[in-house]
Amino acid sequence: MPGRLLAENVVLATEIVQDYNRKNISERAMLKVDIRKAFDSVNWSFILSSLRAIGIPESGFFTSSKGLRQGDPISPYLFVLGMEVFSRLLQSRFEQGYIKYHPKTSGLVLSHLMLADDIMIFFDGSEASLNGINEALDDFASWSGLHMSREKTQLFHTGLDQDQISAISRHGFPVASLPICYLGLPLMHRKLKIAEYQPLLDQITRRFNGWAVKTLSYVGRCQLIASIISGTVNFWISVFILPKGCLKKIESLCSRFLWSGRIDGSRSAKVVWETVCLPKKEGGLGLRRFSRWNTTLCLRFIWLLFSDSDSLLSRWHKFHNIKSNSFWEVKEASSDSWLWRSFLRLRPLAEKFIKVIVGDGRSASFWFDSWTPFGSLIKFIGPSGRLNFKSPSPKR
Repeated sequence: MPGRLLAENVVLATEIVQDYNRKNISERAMLKVDIRKAFDSVNWSFILSSLRAIGIPESGFFTSSKGLRQGDPISPYLFVLGMEVFSRLLQSRFEQGYIKYHPKTSGLVLSHLMLADDIMIFFDGSEASLNGINEALDDFASWSGLHMSREKTQLFHTGLDQDQISAISRHGFPVASLPICYLGLPLMHRKLKIAEYQPLLDQITRRFNGWAVKTLSYVGRCQLIASIISGTVNFWISVFILPKGCLKKIESLCSRFLWSGRIDGSRSAKVVWETVCLPKKEGGLGLRRFSRWNTTLCLRFIWLLFSDSDSLLSRWHKFHNIKSNSFWEVKEASSDSWLWRSFLRLRPLAEKFIKVIVGDGRSASFWFDSWTPFGSLIKFIGPSGRLNFKSPSPKR
């Protein structure tokens, strides 16, 4: 979808659950909903009504009464359209007060994150709100045929006392704890440890071992690394800044497979990996260094803060972390999420590529943004410059 990044969902979910390991925290909860046999159970009457509701012209008729065909190009669009109805229904229940907002999402009026049938609902942890969510799911099921799998739906909560826990447990949702897998990546309330990147290494190893039994040319091996392996790694490095040791291990596996066709051999590389990753016009094979690509992909999150994109992640950081300050002057705090701290540490590199057009000046920081030929004035003149010029604190 235009303007959306899959990585944003993972980053936002990570930000929201950041404090789930703390004690003496306000009540909050999250429900990770599982839809039973999603494609197979959609009612066609519901799909047709949804199409009419958005003004799609009549065009013949569908003979089926239930289910979307797997593999049909139009099926994902129809399914997403149906899930959009649930998204609007859920949001209306929040707006009407039947469900109360999670304390970290109320300021942004954020009720849930959803990608196809993967739904995470954030609320205040009360039994009344959980009842409201349950009723919304039941109403949607009666319209669409898409029923929640209660035994696979997971409830996460923190800050609740024993009476509150007993009250929400009556709804029968299994209570789970972090970490969990969300959209193929680990969802944690803390910084990932090196061992927790092991699923990525295992996935890459399985692919290499599967290809090792085939007789592949150097060109074939290079193409598999450039497409399949890079695609697998890219999603991880578009969200997290991976440890150098993890990236080095991945590149070592790629190097061994390229030169020997397997990853368990000891055959030495003919050319160092850094040279292999040079552009072809410079004598390399055009493969990417994952360490550099990791930094590049994560710089996108900083770019969103300065672009015209009204992304949800950008609004989250402006509301919770930047507030009325400039991004360049925000101090790193121990209470910050580990992902936000990792973005702040990219500022020395990011400031080389971000230039601000002043315009009417309302969205530019006089002292901290780079809008002059000399870069930011605070660095060109020095911190004492603000006192000498007697300028008020900048506002964004």
